[in-house]
This record gives sequence, structure tokens and C-alpha cells, in this order.
Amino acid sequence: RNGNILMQFSSPILPGLGLGKKIGFPTLNFDATRAPKSLQEGIYSVDVKLEKTSFHGVMHYGPRPAIGDRKKSLEVHVIDEPFLQTPRAATIIVKKRIRAIRACKTLQQLTKLIAGDIRAAKKLIAADS
Repeated sequence: RNGNILMQFSSPILPGLGLGKKIGFPTLNFDATRAPKSLQEGIYSVDVKLEKTSFHGVMHYGPRPAIGDRKKSLEVHVIDEPFLQTPRAATIIVKKRIRAIRACKTLQQLTKLIAGDIRAAKKLIAADS
């Protein structure tokens, strides 16, 4: 099963802007400087490990053109798992790159793109199990 892992790293979880939650895709926000130097910017299928439990997710790594943010951001939407309390830290297991980052003109476009990324990640998860 380890053949399906591109890389893994740990990071504290930081407060975000709340935009993901506002558009229906809440994210855990991580310290982008903790990402391995070899990680390409893009959207990935990942597992997020919190203590002994793992959750499937979709990770964004890179700038956020949809909101005009050029700084690298690293955030994960955990699929089908609402957290009542934000964890303090996690390990991210990067599995497969889904696509490059694309600029969206509207939040509606961004929402459609994220929904498609989640569908792609679910297909990868199903193929992996």
C-alpha cells in the first residue's frame, strides 16, 4: 500500500479565512512552509492522519488565484467528515496529484471545481480500496 504514497509530512493546523466554510467546503489550514520542497503546486488526493485515525481529503497547495492571494497556501478539505473541534496538528499523506491550480473568475466557478476535485478523489479512493 505504501506504493500509493507520493510523500508525507506533518504540520500544525492554523486559523484560516473561513472562505471554504462559507462556500460549503470547510478546510483545515496548514503551514505551507512544512510541505516538502519537491511537492509541486496543485490539487491532490490525500489522507489526513489525526492521532490514530485517518480521513480522506483533497489538498490545495499553492497560490489562491480565486481570491487574489499569490502566497502559497496549504489546505485540506476532509471529505464527508465535519469536525466539531479543529485539531491542533496532523500528518498529511499525499497520494495522487489530481490537477494543476486554475484561476476562477467567480466563487461559483471555484465551487464547481472543488466539487469535481472531490469526485476525482473519491474515484481514486474507491480504486485504492
